[in-house]
Amino acid sequence: MQLFRVFFAPEAPAGKPQNNTKGSRLSIDDVVDAVKNAKSSVMFSLFSATDGDLLDACKSAADNGKLMRGLVNEISDKDPAANDDGTKNASKVAATWLFERSKEDNMVVGHASFGKNKTPLGFWQESNTLVDPSLPKPKTTTGTKKTFIPPVYVHQKIVIIDGESDTPTIFVGSANLSGNSTWHNDENLLEISKS
Repeated sequence: MQLFRVFFAPEAPAGKPQNNTKGSRLSIDDVVDAVKNAKSSVMFSLFSATDGDLLDACKSAADNGKLMRGLVNEISDKDPAANDDGTKNASKVAATWLFERSKEDNMVVGHASFGKNKTPLGFWQESNTLVDPSLPKPKTTTGTKKTFIPPVYVHQKIVIIDGESDTPTIFVGSANLSGNSTWHNDENLLEISKS
């Protein structure tokens, strides 16, 4: 039987991690639970893996021998931990984990792996970025504060769990699976499963 569920953000109440206040996490927790229950594989395409619980679930699946493959917007060229300020910043933790894993294997790759003359067999180069003309250009200065808006290569978010099995679960939509997208953005996430 095919099952469908859809989530629409923003969810309420909103979380405030800086105050240790938990918010509604229906959509993200559904994905986290599915990853934790993966029997054989987890594959994803995400802008960045910044949710701590989702990152831990993916790390655990990989460490427990499940097939893990992913595409993210960017994997740092240098160790992000080198400038760590000691706080438990999910973006920093994710960037550090991806950097370390990319040295050991190609389990998760960044968009740069799909550049001209570098694409894996059977893939076409990715040459476009999403640019919002209403936002400032990357690395502009506003007063004394620098503003950086990264180019967005990975926009459609996809998580496929046990895709090669008879009971796959697929999540697809615009949601970044982050606190910001869950509590502050207009997003959608569709869950498709088979039991």
